Amino acid sequence: MLKPAIWIGSLALAGMLGYGGHTVSAAYAQMQQKQEALNKRLAVFKATYESLQDVERQWQSTYQAVTPDIDVLRFHRLIGLDRFADTPADKLDIKSVEQVRYNDVALPLYKVCMANESGKFVMRTPDLMSALASLTRLSAQPDISADGMALAMNDGGIRILMPSLCTFVRTSSAEPEV
Repeated sequence: MLKPAIWIGSLALAGMLGYGGHTVSAAYAQMQQKQEALNKRLAVFKATYESLQDVERQWQSTYQAVTPDIDVLRFHRLIGLDRFADTPADKLDIKSVEQVRYNDVALPLYKVCMANESGKFVMRTPDLMSALASLTRLSAQPDISADGMALAMNDGGIRILMPSLCTFVRTSSAEPEV
C-alpha cells in the first residue's frame, strides 16, 4: 500500500502535468489560429496583388515612358505626332509639364502640353477628310488630350487649331523626367 504522502505527491504531479498539458495545448491552438489568420491575410494580399497585374500592364501600355535626356525631336516621335498631320518637330515647344496627382498623391505620371505656333498647337492637312482622319486618330489615343479645337480653312488646306495639345507620359520614379 502506498503511503499517503506518496499518494498526495502523485496526485499533485498528475494534476500539474494535466494542467501543463492543457496550457500547452491551449497555447498551441492559439498559435494555430493566428497562423490560419495570417494565411488568410496572405491569400487576400496575393489575390489583390495578382489582380493589380492587369492594371500595371494597362498602365505600361497606355502611357509612354520617358527618360531625363529626351529631346523635343524624340518626344515628337515618341507620341507619334507625325502620324496625325503636318506637325513639324522643329517648331514644337513644350509649354508646361505638370505632375498628375490623385487623392493628394503624386503619381509618376506627367501631363506635358505642347505648342508649335504662337503658343498654340496647329496641325495642317490638305483637305477636310484628312483633317477628320487626323482628329479621329488623335482622339483614339488615350494618352493625348486637347483643350478645345477649331478648324480654319485657307488656300493651303485645313488648319486644326488647339490652345495646346497635351500628352501623359510616365516615369519609373517620382522625379520629373521630361
